[in-house]
Amino acid sequence: MTSWRSARIAGDGATVTGVHADGDQAVVEVRTPAGLRLERALVLDADGRLASMTTRLAGGASMTMVSAAAWRAAHVAFDDPVILDDALAGQLVGDASPYQVDAVRDGTHGTTGFHYRWNMAARARLAEDTLAAHRSAFGARQYVLLGAGLDTFALRNPFDDVTVFEVDTPASQSWKLERLAQCGIDPPTDVRFVSCDFEEQDFVDRLESVGFDTGRPAVAAWLGVSYYLTEEAIRATLERVAAWPGGSAIVFDYFLAEHRWDEFEGFDADGMRAVMAGVAAAGEPILSSFDDDELIELCRSCGFDEVELLGRDDMRARYMPGRSDPTAGPDPILKLATARVT
Repeated sequence: MTSWRSARIAGDGATVTGVHADGDQAVVEVRTPAGLRLERALVLDADGRLASMTTRLAGGASMTMVSAAAWRAAHVAFDDPVILDDALAGQLVGDASPYQVDAVRDGTHGTTGFHYRWNMAARARLAEDTLAAHRSAFGARQYVLLGAGLDTFALRNPFDDVTVFEVDTPASQSWKLERLAQCGIDPPTDVRFVSCDFEEQDFVDRLESVGFDTGRPAVAAWLGVSYYLTEEAIRATLERVAAWPGGSAIVFDYFLAEHRWDEFEGFDADGMRAVMAGVAAAGEPILSSFDDDELIELCRSCGFDEVELLGRDDMRARYMPGRSDPTAGPDPILKLATARVT
């Protein structure tokens, strides 16, 4: 690989540390100036020229967890009002995915960038509000982050009687723990890191192995995960949470069925389809979406007693009073659900 190509593929200031094959892709391993391990997956055309390049985290960790944290960082830096003051998100992202924050600052993100950062902030805020409400009303003292990614609640936890359980794949959790160490952040004693291969292991069994009590109410946050799963896998997770005692709840986001996307004035449905294609190329394809009635029926059939859905207008009214401009607030196709056991 010539030096100019190495520099172009590695990115500004990054260095190439290795190259290996992965099926029909060539994978270039790089390390950023901040020491983060990334991979560039290259696809060549028939003439051996670079056809596409996708950035992903080393070891198979989820790249979308970094993107979500970067949008939260952009929200704190540029939005008004700030509905989730997650000052640590940008620190954990570092230089793994600077696009979101830079694009917002420079005004080069297009219209979709506005929505993404509000989406990320609103869903985390709803989950944390739900924990606070169920702690007060039902004594919920257990907060489970399913697919925790780079969530920072455990580092900001205002409740000294709430234990946080961060459940994620071995690769993603390893990457996060490495990143915490690089940032000089010591996790608090009230957080339990639960490594789980969701395809092979039962996440509740894994939770119990580190002290989770299925006989006590808990709140689960399942953010940025459900749409990467089949409906069968979604049902399996919901059924496990619905078996927890009264006072328990789960907050999750879901994509509205694609046949509805073109209904929303001003929403770039084709742009969203292009984004989803890029996410699929990074190894995380979208596998499920629902009409609202279908989602409610699914939750009830899994054993939940109450289901509340929040769309764009609901989130604006709750978290952004007075903001009605079209670029403010979540996009209309990514909705939030809270399912409760009474």
